[in-house]
Amino acid sequence: MTITIERLTKNDAGAAAGIVEMFHGKSTDSVRMQEWLSDSRNFLLAAHSDGAVAGFLLAYELDRVDQAKTMMFLYKLDVLEKYRRKGIGKSLILELKRWCVQNKCLKMFVITNETNSAAINLYESAGGKRKHNDDALFEYHSF
Repeated sequence: MTITIERLTKNDAGAAAGIVEMFHGKSTDSVRMQEWLSDSRNFLLAAHSDGAVAGFLLAYELDRVDQAKTMMFLYKLDVLEKYRRKGIGKSLILELKRWCVQNKCLKMFVITNETNSAAINLYESAGGKRKHNDDALFEYHSF
């Protein structure tokens, strides 16, 4: 099995919209996707296994107010069921980490649930360290 990872650009808007629909069952306007991919701080990495889409990762590069370095927020990662536990997710994370090192990001972070043991194991296998056991996430909706 050959795994390839590519960062999609605004020229790949149709393929990116197809990936989002494949994983979420929702259509995404390719014009909106092109706008989103035009922002260099937005990342959509696609993983292919022997040429077939196997997974993807969404991330955002965030500016910091206190220093000139940025940090990377790994927002979403998903791998199709038949490709899980074959190194696809880890390859996606390692590619994003490589970009962060090359571009001197301060850090990369991801949020998951305590009950999502598969995600925790994946993030740890890719070198992630859990800094605090009592972190909490709050969401605000209905604006």
